[in-house]
Amino acid sequence: MGYIDKTGRIAIALQFVVAERFSEGRARVVKEDSDGYGFIDKEGRIVIEPQFTWAGHFFGGLANVMVDDKKGYIDRSGNYVWRPTK
Repeated sequence: MGYIDKTGRIAIALQFVVAERFSEGRARVVKEDSDGYGFIDKEGRIVIEPQFTWAGHFFGGLANVMVDDKKGYIDRSGNYVWRPTK
């Protein structure tokens, strides 16, 4: 999976197993050889390294994430605001 622009041209190369919609300038993705969900910016750069078992979309500057079965929240830089807990 990858991303196209409004003209149909490839904007971010086909390189993901999962490629979700952008929210607050970040999109959650999974690469084939990664350790889980991470986030890219609109240029396709990994801005939050793949490390989450699951990740939600950003809303109000935060995204909920899971590591194994523990839930937490990160900011747009990938810093924990609330560490994963059960």
